Amino acid sequence: PLARGIQGVKRVWTTMDPQSRQMRGGLSIAMAEASGAAGAEAAALQAEIGKCLQMKCQREVGKCKASNGPCPQPAGRMLARRACRPIKQELMAGLEEFCTGRAERVVGLTFKAAGANPQTDKLADQLGFPQSYSEMVLGLVNKCRHSEADNDPNYINCFETALEKHMVSCAVEKCLAPATNCAKTACRMDGVL
Repeated sequence: PLARGIQGVKRVWTTMDPQSRQMRGGLSIAMAEASGAAGAEAAALQAEIGKCLQMKCQREVGKCKASNGPCPQPAGRMLARRACRPIKQELMAGLEEFCTGRAERVVGLTFKAAGANPQTDKLADQLGFPQSYSEMVLGLVNKCRHSEADNDPNYINCFETALEKHMVSCAVEKCLAPATNCAKTACRMDGVL
């Protein structure tokens, strides 16, 4: 997108989100390899292609990961969550005791603040609680386990790695041709690629 710069001069914003940067890197590597360059020449070409994709062909990378593109980011997130499900389940199993204690304290305080005995469910309906004490505790335990597991560094690392792997491989497979065409025309790399 274009934005107004100093004194009315227009400039192009070149920031990319992490997935776009990773996809750009994968596409740069694939284009440099396809060119037949090797060694230092391949590294220099890869850097030049990366700059081109960031400066002039950012739209191609964006279209690639758009919701209606060939590599939709929401689908990549779903696949990453699916790939990391065993780690999350293991983490959640270890959080049962911690989350149960936390949920019992929260629900108990809620019942006591309303003048009810948290050990009995008799007053729940009269006080307007939509659920009984045990149902409220169970619901909070579930939310706590999911939330704590989602914020665990092991799960975060797994998710980010799986998402990057999927998005890069999909971009190389399905978006290489449009990105190469853009680099050839927008950056005058026709003789190189």
